[in-house]
Amino acid sequence: MANELKFVYETGATLLSALYYDNSGTMTLREANITMTEQPASSGIYKGSPSAIVEGDVVKVTESGITVGAAVVSKLSNIEEIVLETASMQYTLDYLLRILLESSVMITTTIATLSSQTSFTLTAGSPDDDAYNNCMIIIKHQSVAKRKAIGLVSDYTGSSLTITLVKDPGIFTMSVGDELFIMSIPADIIDTLKLIRADKVIDITETPWVVDCKEEGTETVLMSKTMKNTVGDDIVNKDNVLGRLEKE
Repeated sequence: MANELKFVYETGATLLSALYYDNSGTMTLREANITMTEQPASSGIYKGSPSAIVEGDVVKVTESGITVGAAVVSKLSNIEEIVLETASMQYTLDYLLRILLESSVMITTTIATLSSQTSFTLTAGSPDDDAYNNCMIIIKHQSVAKRKAIGLVSDYTGSSLTITLVKDPGIFTMSVGDELFIMSIPADIIDTLKLIRADKVIDITETPWVVDCKEEGTETVLMSKTMKNTVGDDIVNKDNVLGRLEKE
């Protein structure tokens, strides 16, 4: 469609756009109340069709009378659509960031009670056990907002809203009332963290010997690796553990 406006915004909004032109230094309304329709539905992409657009026009998009985007039409030659990229750039970034955060932030709440620097309860949280296991937690000091600490959740009890951390973040002393954010971590990062924290056990009943990486505190084997000596030979007994020097 010729002279179609496009604007990215949060879904479900009611938007209008207007065109202004420079009349000897005074911005004068060219066309008002151009309806911006979300197409496709729930996409966050709004389209409007003004009757005419002139190079140099200013496009302003409003929601309930509040301006949420504006841009100058800089070129019209051979262009059928005017995409308000400049107008919506900051909002688009904010919108995408908000979507990212909403999909990764499990909950925002505060510390209700504190047993230790690795165990405390939440003011609000999921009723499901293990809901936040392996999630990252960011604790913000209630008095000094710039002070933040990062930890990793090892266990969560839904009935008591109790968080247990892998270890004390050790940045500042956490206290009741501190704000916190619990965020999900991609599965591949979780797997890496599990391997880092895994118990490493040498199995000499296997030939060659292997190192079993067992999930911390369990017998669940995450990965097994064949043991080799310093010259690259498989280790099959204690006589070739150190490599060529031991063998000779």
